[in-house]
Amino acid sequence: MSFITARARMQSSILSRIGIFLIAGLVHGTSTISGQSERSLRTSTEVDRLQIPMTAEPSRWTVEREIKEGAAYLAGRGVPENATIAAYWYRVAAEQGDPRAENELGYFYTAGVGVKANPAEAVKWYERAVAGGSPAAKLNLAVMSLKGVGISRDSQFGIDLLQQLASVHYGRAEAYLGFIYELGYGVAENGQLAKKWYTAAAKHHAPEGEYGLGMLLCCSADPGRPQDFARSARLLRSSARAGYVPAMYGLGNLLLKHPELSKAPDEAMTNLRKAAGGGFWQASVVLGTLSRDGTSGAPNMADAYSWFTIAIRQGGPTAETLLSASRTKCALALSVDLRQREDQLVEAWLHKHSVVDLFILPTEFHEGPFPATTIPVLGSEDEGTKSAVSSRVDTHSTRAPSS
Repeated sequence: MSFITARARMQSSILSRIGIFLIAGLVHGTSTISGQSERSLRTSTEVDRLQIPMTAEPSRWTVEREIKEGAAYLAGRGVPENATIAAYWYRVAAEQGDPRAENELGYFYTAGVGVKANPAEAVKWYERAVAGGSPAAKLNLAVMSLKGVGISRDSQFGIDLLQQLASVHYGRAEAYLGFIYELGYGVAENGQLAKKWYTAAAKHHAPEGEYGLGMLLCCSADPGRPQDFARSARLLRSSARAGYVPAMYGLGNLLLKHPELSKAPDEAMTNLRKAAGGGFWQASVVLGTLSRDGTSGAPNMADAYSWFTIAIRQGGPTAETLLSASRTKCALALSVDLRQREDQLVEAWLHKHSVVDLFILPTEFHEGPFPATTIPVLGSEDEGTKSAVSSRVDTHSTRAPSS
């Protein structure tokens, strides 16, 4: 039995992880605002409360300077990383009507970065940014509408926004339309339209589109869509190199079954470990199963115990239901001292990988004025969807996506 026995199963797993869509704060480009900002800073009381460090004459900073300051604190560039201070500076810029900062602030309220999560407030800022011409904000507003988060659920409105973006070849919107038509999310399932949009998105180098098309090519059970493992590996590899965590997981699984496609001997395991580090709990399950069964060497019950523990911590109740028996069996094979040592190693690993993102981004993505950010986990409103995943992963298997 395979870990993911068909493309539909893989997408159901992805659906449980991200609710189909990623809420992106990824914005690039230079500003058209060049004049000095003459507005006063927000009240001195707030500055004192947040302990905002001030340099010479911040009241005369340009919007660009404020955005740069926010980005520095968000990414920890030259200053201590501090999301609260980052949110402060993005808000200062957003309140002057900069659509990029408005979108970024909307993302902060969506994900709870530097501020208390508030979906309705997020929608407000997305709407302002859309009015200012931000395509990234239009994408985010589409997602909020499709999911009914912070705004009444309106699938047609969300799809209309995505189609507007797709009409100007916005790759991420094209990829989302692929997900929508493949899964039947607010529309009738349509595999041909899904492939059309994935192909367009991949052509425009959207990592999600490369992932979607790559998974279709390796996992399709439709005789009308022949499998192409070599092309699938190329697409998934490109998406993974861009930092897309689901692609790392998909590529790792594909290469376990087709090692002849690997570019390096450890490519499959490297991608699975990266995916696990990005919070993709299914990757931790694979690593635990491989360790337990000794697929690439002697069985290692200590490593299996650790990976199953990590998967449970990452995946919550769904993962615990799936893995509890396997983890207990591994624990019984260890001495008390060894199990305690593994527990300590797990805590250290989880602390090191505490930021859960759909993207593990290359360094250059962190250098711009808007460090790339993605929504990390599902909200409680999606908990019901998670329960459908329990049958999607077989912890007694060592195989990759089935052919």
